[in-house]
Amino acid sequence: MTIPQVPVSSIIGMIFSLILCIGVPVLACLFLRKKCHAEISGLLLGALTFIVATMVLEQMLHTVVFMAAGEIINNNIWLYALYGAAAAAVFEECARYFVMKRFLQRRNQLTRENALMYGVGHGGIEAILVTGFAYVNNIITSYLINSGGITANLEALDEANRALALQSLEVLGNTDSLMFYLGGIERVLAFALQIALSVLVYRAAKLGQRQYLILALAIHFGVNFITVLLAQYLPVAAAELILLVMVAGAAWFAYRLYHQAEEGAGI
Repeated sequence: MTIPQVPVSSIIGMIFSLILCIGVPVLACLFLRKKCHAEISGLLLGALTFIVATMVLEQMLHTVVFMAAGEIINNNIWLYALYGAAAAAVFEECARYFVMKRFLQRRNQLTRENALMYGVGHGGIEAILVTGFAYVNNIITSYLINSGGITANLEALDEANRALALQSLEVLGNTDSLMFYLGGIERVLAFALQIALSVLVYRAAKLGQRQYLILALAIHFGVNFITVLLAQYLPVAAAELILLVMVAGAAWFAYRLYHQAEEGAGI
């Protein structure tokens, strides 16, 4: 039973990405609290909304859809990208709009600053749950592999489960180290996108400008759809570069909206 050692460069990449997944949201939260006087309620609502909308409600939909048409969707990358992007956009943006309108606005807390804090909560908990926890597990597993401590755990498994475990451990050791760095960078880009989308939906909820909700849906769908396809047809580094350009464009537009002065808008 030979398991490839995990390179030190890969472990450093895991630690790097883990620090990004936790550190960037924390620093953003502290900055908004100190400089903009944003309220923690926005952060908590953003985090809770992500959990309920994506990890509960969206997963319920996925269970039903993949039971009915899982083979068809999984065997067609275009259909898979279309469905996944549409589901994520609808659940997250509609939930974002509902929470801003129903909770923040009714409590007179729907300000530009709290919209940013909402985005930090939404994107921050996503970074921690989706990537952060996975990298914690990868770091611990890598240590066990390199120290030889994983052997005893494998011997306690039956033959079938041991074979599955060995496959996953081999993937961890054979993955290009760059991938572990890119995982954290991609999550920071997703974090920035969540903040930008929060600014757009804020405009829709605060001013009744529904076109910005539609735009948020379109941007969310477009970025997810294109990202899935890029991962299929382009090298990872090239796909990440294109993702960077898309997120930068969305962030620039949101920045312009955030600072746009509207006479009598009360924003």
